[in-house]
Amino acid sequence: MFDRDFFIVGDLNIEGAGDPFFDALVSRGFAMPDGMNSLKTNFSRTKTYDKIAWVNRSQFRPTGAHNAVPFYKAVFQDKTPKGGQAEINDHLLVWAEFKIDSVSQELDQILNPGG
Repeated sequence: MFDRDFFIVGDLNIEGAGDPFFDALVSRGFAMPDGMNSLKTNFSRTKTYDKIAWVNRSQFRPTGAHNAVPFYKAVFQDKTPKGGQAEINDHLLVWAEFKIDSVSQELDQILNPGG
C-alpha cells in the first residue's frame, strides 16, 4: 500500500513565493503553512530559509500553529559556545501542527491502494 503523506522539512534556502524551488514544490502539489514564509528561522532570526512542506490533501490540514524553536536559550544558559553560534547550528528547529482525519485517511487508503 502506498501512503501519499510526504513531508519536506529543513534548510531549503527558500525565501518565499517566486523562488524556483518554492515554485517547483507548489507545482507538484506541495503546500506550506500560511505564515511560514515570514518565519525567521536562522540563529539571528533574520532569514526565512527553513520550511515545512507537505503533499496538500483534504484529510491532512495545518491548524495554523507553527514556529521556530530557539533551542540556544535552553542549551547555552550559562555560557556562550567556544566556537560561537556556528559551533551548534546556524538554523533553528521548525515545527508545525496538523489535524488528521484518520477515518477518511484509512478509508482512502483502502479504496485507493497504491495510488
